[in-house]
Amino acid sequence: MGNLHADGAWIEFTKWRDTCINSTNIENVYMAGDTRYTLQLSRKQQRDCAVVGAVYRAIHTDAETGVTQAVKAGSFRIEPNGEVTRYPVGLRALLR
Repeated sequence: MGNLHADGAWIEFTKWRDTCINSTNIENVYMAGDTRYTLQLSRKQQRDCAVVGAVYRAIHTDAETGVTQAVKAGSFRIEPNGEVTRYPVGLRALLR
């Protein structure tokens, strides 16, 4: 199957992962203000090797079970050359 993502796209996504870790100590979760978001990579390989996925916003965490309910809050796309054509909600400001 080969490389799933182009190097430029994966380098950019690695920056996002590092930002998430700095924000929450979790590699795919970040805080934008008081709101918690989760990045979910697509399981489908893109023909052009871009990195794509969805963003989910946490809406409620059950105090007893710790289970968090979330709703889809958007999507993201990083082109093979590393250019971001769709940013996740709130993440752009954290990357600056």
